Amino acid sequence: MRFVRDSSGSIFIPGSTMKGFFKGNLERLNEYFKEDIIEHSFGTQQFASSFLFNDVYPTDNETISFETRSQIAIDRQTQGVQKGALFFIECLSKGAKLAGSINIRNLRLYHLGQLYAIIMMANDQNISIGFNKTRGYGKIKFSIKELIIDTLPNQWIFNSTDGKIIISDGIKTIEFKDENFNTNSLKTKKSLLMDNYQFKEKEASMIMESCLEIIKKGEN
Repeated sequence: MRFVRDSSGSIFIPGSTMKGFFKGNLERLNEYFKEDIIEHSFGTQQFASSFLFNDVYPTDNETISFETRSQIAIDRQTQGVQKGALFFIECLSKGAKLAGSINIRNLRLYHLGQLYAIIMMANDQNISIGFNKTRGYGKIKFSIKELIIDTLPNQWIFNSTDGKIIISDGIKTIEFKDENFNTNSLKTKKSLLMDNYQFKEKEASMIMESCLEIIKKGEN
């Protein structure tokens, strides 16, 4: 098994693989994520997905090293080695860094909670991605670099009052205390057609974690 490569020979993880990773693991968490909510986020044959997972590439100037490992297939009936079943797997060395992005259409707070749930499961090493997961491959950790929200004017609410930061998508609301949420890290651009909000890593993670709590409380 080899990595997918683009026309220039660069390895990448297809956006479709990332979508399957998030959706498949969300479906396992049916205690919190009901089927209709997942379908609303990831789409069906009748309507489009809210999520657009872009391809994931090695970070700029990052040296990627590969390992080729030999594997032997096991016969499920005899539990012995299959004849002529030697094969090779191409894998990234530990510590390789890649970067990608996720676009969300018609964003709601629970969308961020869905993503954060899977990010935390991966970072706790409870789930893996790709081929041969049962053999220990596919361990992955995420870091959130920024959260950018583009919305129609006044569709979302971002304000500070009574020592609290209030964020609302027009349906659900989350709050933070001023001393925990660095408002100076928030970059805001407003125009007649679009409002743009940019949150750095710490504040983006705080927002997504609070969105996950909404789901856990059954408020999504």
